[in-house]
Amino acid sequence: AALEALEDAIPGIEEGNYDDLTNALEEFASEVRSYAEERQTALDAWENGNSQLEDLMYTAESAADEAEGIQNDVAEFDDEEPTRDEYEDEDEFELAHEEWKQAKADHWTETVDNALSAAQSIEF
Repeated sequence: AALEALEDAIPGIEEGNYDDLTNALEEFASEVRSYAEERQTALDAWENGNSQLEDLMYTAESAADEAEGIQNDVAEFDDEEPTRDEYEDEDEFELAHEEWKQAKADHWTETVDNALSAAQSIEF
């Protein structure tokens, strides 16, 4: 359910809004951590232990750790936007500005794709 919620939230995030992306990933990580805690509670309920529940708990703990790590890979686009005074020719400025905008959009797309791919690859 946490993964489905993340997959539903990402398309609604405005391009370049790294704070909202990070918040969505934090919510995902929180839900996965809650799942891991539920597995621990289930294991604790067995007086003499239960190897199957122990395996499920370790897998859930690993998933939670991975989920928490995804948001650390989100880095904002930090290339400075070109300014007109850096160029003598208006056409050169326009070209540089268009290339900057494309690089910014590409960075956003790559960041979102990588985050979603990492979340989808987590084994629960």
